[in-house]
Order: sequence, then structure tokens, then C-alpha cells
Amino acid sequence: MTKLAVIHGNRILEFVDAKFEAHPDIKFIDVPEDTTTQDKYVDEAVVKYTEPKLTMDEVRMMRNARLVESDWTNAGDSPLNDSQKSAWADYRTKLRDFPSVVDLNNIIWPEEPS
Repeated sequence: MTKLAVIHGNRILEFVDAKFEAHPDIKFIDVPEDTTTQDKYVDEAVVKYTEPKLTMDEVRMMRNARLVESDWTNAGDSPLNDSQKSAWADYRTKLRDFPSVVDLNNIIWPEEPS
């Protein structure tokens, strides 16, 4: 069984019983009964919404733990040479920038220097 969805761009706006006159950018399509307004309409097909595996807050907490674990690399008495300190500084910069560039459904953490 299907239901009638109101589509604008790739957003499913609502479900209706009958078509009505609307803006030319709005279209009506038959969608599966389990379609929700969280789903998208892309390339003439309904794409089901999937929950991200982690929340942004959880990712930030994980990122912060990695930063704390690498704090020793910035200490004045760190045993690292200049090249190693630079590599760790780059890693820590990537960690600080990380939450703004992460795809919550496919998290790939920056690689820790050796």
C-alpha cells in the first residue's frame, strides 16, 4: 500500500489524501506506507532516514579524551624531538578541527603519530 506525499526539492513535506493546486516546485508522488517526513526524495526515489551512530556531543567527548591523552606531547619536558613535536601538534590541530568536518555515519579519526 502507498500514500501520497507532498515533495519540495528533496524534502517530503507532508502526506495528503488528494492532490491540490500548489506551487510549480511542489509535486505529489506515491510513496511506501512506511515513509516519514524525515526521509528524503532523491533521484526519483525515497531514501530512508537513518539515525547517526553517535551524537555530536559524543564525538566531542571522544575527541576531548584523545586531546587529554596527548597533552604530554606539548609539555616543556616532553622527550620528543622537534619533528615529533610538530607531528603531534598537527595531529592535535586535526583533532580540534575534527567535529566540524566529521560525518557522524562514517567516523574516521585522525591518525596518531608514531
